[in-house]
Amino acid sequence: MSVDFTRRTSALLGEDRILYALIVAYVLCTSIVLAILSRDVWRSLSLYFGSWLLMAFDALLTYIAVRLFWDIVRSRRICAPISLAERMGRIVTPQLVANSLLYVAITIYFGAFTGLKCTFPLIRPFYFDAFLSQWGRTIHRGMLWPFLHALFDGRWRNEFVFFSYYVAWPVILMFSPLAAAFLKDRVLRQRYLLCFVLSWILLGTIAALIFMSAGPIFYGRVTGDTHRYLTMQSYLQSHGMTWGAQHLWDVYRRSAIEPGAGISDFPSMHVAISTLATCFAWSLHRWLGVAMTVFTALIVLSSAYLGWHFMVGDYVVVPTVVGLWWSTAPGRFSVLARFLQGYRAGVRPWPWPYAGGIAQWSNAEQGSTRQTIHRQDQ
Repeated sequence: MSVDFTRRTSALLGEDRILYALIVAYVLCTSIVLAILSRDVWRSLSLYFGSWLLMAFDALLTYIAVRLFWDIVRSRRICAPISLAERMGRIVTPQLVANSLLYVAITIYFGAFTGLKCTFPLIRPFYFDAFLSQWGRTIHRGMLWPFLHALFDGRWRNEFVFFSYYVAWPVILMFSPLAAAFLKDRVLRQRYLLCFVLSWILLGTIAALIFMSAGPIFYGRVTGDTHRYLTMQSYLQSHGMTWGAQHLWDVYRRSAIEPGAGISDFPSMHVAISTLATCFAWSLHRWLGVAMTVFTALIVLSSAYLGWHFMVGDYVVVPTVVGLWWSTAPGRFSVLARFLQGYRAGVRPWPWPYAGGIAQWSNAEQGSTRQTIHRQDQ
């Protein structure tokens, strides 16, 4: 590994210093809380090593293999023999290494979040469900469940809701930070990753602890009122759609820490991350933004239909995330402006790591500066 490779990798890691600072601070605070509550800290931090990192590693190996194959085919076409080491040098770039390390840090960060989320009831009991329920009844006039039932009732529509909520959304959660990390537009990259990290801190942790609630599916168990959502719960149970809720409740009763576990209704991180991904998608392409807008609307409806969240909470979550995205626009505030300054959008909106990327960017900056000075001298 050359000195230049190490220097460029260090420079890229330095660009993410605020992200790493937030992640390290959150992981340390979470570890202290878990240790005080006599929880297994290492288990929490390593929860997603076997899933997220394994899939990301498989995707990385596939990318390297495809790039290597294409590089060999292209070099034969132009009759330019290149050594294997040089080929790998074109693929394993400082950007690839720095972005991979950031994704590992996000994986540890999310494990810390899950571990802390599983201990929320030990820190603060559920108390906010009655208020959310009454607020929803006032706004929806008791018409929400009949509307959702008419909209999604049916085998194929139920399966579509299941796929969107339990398959498509986790894929977006796992791969959107990885995809954003490889964006050539450095401003958009930093903006999304910063909002992603802050969403789990501000909404998923702080707000969730302040407004501890379990959701409609657990309403009878935490409030004692077993009749308010009896129709919805009976329907979901008769269609075999409460297995996830029963699993989460069993984990909660055992005070265990497991991947994807933890009961928290407000704010809905399903809706928050979908909304954030929608803002991100609109910045990439109009049609991608339209598709993600439709998907987010589906997640909002599905979360209420499946009994996971009170829909009135989403009326707060969506504008909050949009406001967070707006506030992190370059130049909006001085601190964020300093964090994002100096980055330039690339020519292509969606690149993979390219050899000599930071050097080319630096040369382009120097050339632009020389042209400006030359014009001023004239």
